[in-house]
Amino acid sequence: MRILLVEDERKVASFIARALRENSYAVDIAESGEKALELTTDVTYDAILLDVRPAGPERHSSLPRTAPAGHGSACAYVDGT
Repeated sequence: MRILLVEDERKVASFIARALRENSYAVDIAESGEKALELTTDVTYDAILLDVRPAGPERHSSLPRTAPAGHGSACAYVDGT
């Protein structure tokens, strides 16, 4: 299973990605919604994990375009608080 993790905090992204990889998932990390869009153009993901509060000017504006309707991926929001 291939997962896209959209998380702007490196430590959090590293922690989550490591846990997923230890459980045999392939994980790509996008630091922003813009990067997530880039990655989903080239790769089909089985699941996308999205930070509830991403940093940066785009915030959630680009994230819905990576949602299941366009890519056949399951989508879940992650809140680090």
